[in-house]
Amino acid sequence: MEFIKDTRSAVQIGLLAIVAGISAIIMLRTTGSESEDITRNELELAFFIKSAEVRGTAPDGTTIYRIFADHAQQDPDEEDISMENVALSYEPVAETPWDMFADTGRIPPDGKLVVLEGNVKILSKDPDSSQISITTTRINVLPDERKAYTDRKVTITRNGQKVRGTGMEANLNTSVIKLLSNVNGKYAPAP
Repeated sequence: MEFIKDTRSAVQIGLLAIVAGISAIIMLRTTGSESEDITRNELELAFFIKSAEVRGTAPDGTTIYRIFADHAQQDPDEEDISMENVALSYEPVAETPWDMFADTGRIPPDGKLVVLEGNVKILSKDPDSSQISITTTRINVLPDERKAYTDRKVTITRNGQKVRGTGMEANLNTSVIKLLSNVNGKYAPAP
């Protein structure tokens, strides 16, 4: 009887060893292909960040502006950082009362320029003056200098009045906005 028990135990152990061996082979093959996919994916992106935030700071370390994006990534072939659903906000509000929004954005390697594209909207956030809205398809922002410019069509809306033009230069610190050409519309200053 003891011989039969030992034989059953040996058979059970043998079967378990075979199942474990097959499982290990399947796992190694699956892990191998997964690690190849991960390696391939890692090579396709230098980095990818969800809910990204970039801060621009003054020499003393205080925050000048923040850039928020649903996600940001850098491809190994590109040196630019590309972003989706972008918002750029200056701090403190009193110094530069503007917020900027766009479908996409890009920051070249030197970090001195932010290019916003697709449904670009720039809104004043100065509580002491009426709301100003600027819309365009693309704008270049020099965030440290608090300047923005574009060669695209621009619409500026204030108190329901619209002025359109092609090309714009804006000093975001002083809120001086210049339309460069093809300016049309009626604008009557508030009394």
